[in-house]
Amino acid sequence: MSQNILVITEGKVTEPTIFERVLPKYGFIVENLMNVGTSKINDENNTFEKSIYNDRGNLTNGFKRIEYKHNNDRVVIIQGNRNRIKDLFFKKEDLKEEVYYERKVLGTREKFSLIFIVYDIDHSSYENLIYAFNRFSDERDNGLLILSCPCIEALAEVNYDRIFEGSSFKGYKAILNVFHEKNNKMNALDYIVNNFNKIMINYLDKNCKEFDEHNIMEHPKKIIEFDRKYNLRTGSTKDDFYLYIRYYSTVIYVIIATIKKLTVEIDNYKVVRDFFKKYEE
Repeated sequence: MSQNILVITEGKVTEPTIFERVLPKYGFIVENLMNVGTSKINDENNTFEKSIYNDRGNLTNGFKRIEYKHNNDRVVIIQGNRNRIKDLFFKKEDLKEEVYYERKVLGTREKFSLIFIVYDIDHSSYENLIYAFNRFSDERDNGLLILSCPCIEALAEVNYDRIFEGSSFKGYKAILNVFHEKNNKMNALDYIVNNFNKIMINYLDKNCKEFDEHNIMEHPKKIIEFDRKYNLRTGSTKDDFYLYIRYYSTVIYVIIATIKKLTVEIDNYKVVRDFFKKYEE
């Protein structure tokens, strides 16, 4: 039986582009609903909500037509609200209010077998990451938080010993682009897409070794602990941010492996690795 899978991404360009170009190779139908809804879809304060509901509080046309009707699994992509984990999960004016995501998406929960929330660790504090993961740790319920450290562009990283210092991750992304344009004659995004299976294998091997864990479903939480151990962030505003990054990782492979039902056994590392190796060849 086919599945509908909801993928909520932090970014409007990089993550959806990667998924749209890569996932069809595994037999998935990919539908980008970034711009469904009303003319207010790009309002940064309501992006997430407007992707699902129109001004009258009804489901947008994009969500209305989602049904279990395809032979292949379908991945539906929408953008999460704002661009920080704490801002996605909390209403800005009242941090004690119920999680924003739960109130908005669960009304469409019956349309999806699996939900994944794809975000960067970025400037997020350890406390916010743990809180978010405790709320979103089950892909069959509220959703599973899938993090990249420090950002999704770490998929293009080739030097795991790199130490990056700066006030924002724009400098880090620029370093990756310059490297790949010089050495591979393509930008970092194209490198990720063209070498996706190799990258998945590299991070799968790296994480299994460092986490000492062959059940990849444990990896989404462990990446938080390793970020806390090796990376440093100080400051609370863009004017006083300081970043010291020496740990790079991602658990994006969990999404594909879960959809493909490769994680049934607890010791699933080899099964998942063999899957990506088959597509790499």
